[in-house]
Amino acid sequence: MKKLIILSLFVFGAFLAQSQTTRLSLNGNSILNSRFSAFSINPSIDIGVSEHFNIHYSLGFGVRGNSKFYMHLPASAPLGMLAFIAGIGDYSNFLSYLGIILIILPEGVSYDIPLNDKWELTPFININSAECFTSGVNNDFNYLLSADGGVAARYYFSDKFFGQVYSSAKIIESKAWGVSGGFGFGLAW
Repeated sequence: MKKLIILSLFVFGAFLAQSQTTRLSLNGNSILNSRFSAFSINPSIDIGVSEHFNIHYSLGFGVRGNSKFYMHLPASAPLGMLAFIAGIGDYSNFLSYLGIILIILPEGVSYDIPLNDKWELTPFININSAECFTSGVNNDFNYLLSADGGVAARYYFSDKFFGQVYSSAKIIESKAWGVSGGFGFGLAW
């Protein structure tokens, strides 16, 4: 098991080291539609796999419009964690490997379009997303799949530090279409 974890960390580290550009950001985010609203702080990472193409991961922690707990995460991550744990006792390690793949599966992809030395636009689509929240008087736990697509505008204050705003159309399972948007800042290397 120790070898499996070390190998997984090595592969992910090698992937980060080979990336063209990596951006780590902290964003304030809101989701608004007629049946669901949430406000959250989202740390995220974009890993460049080519000069302009990126894969995206994010987590979000906040509250819904009804002041109850809310969390955003990649949809495959919880299933990956369960498969990894179930695979600990499996001598073939198949479930553990499957769990690692599901955990590191990106939430979405984006494409950077440089406008000049300071500005860039980044269209994106996230299809491996989920929203977790509590609702009702008994604080029932809900896990709903979601997806969104939109565009981010990023301004680089220096080679490494940037600010960004973004907006997207968002759909949440069993809820209506809505909008999502936010702003943030981050570091690129």
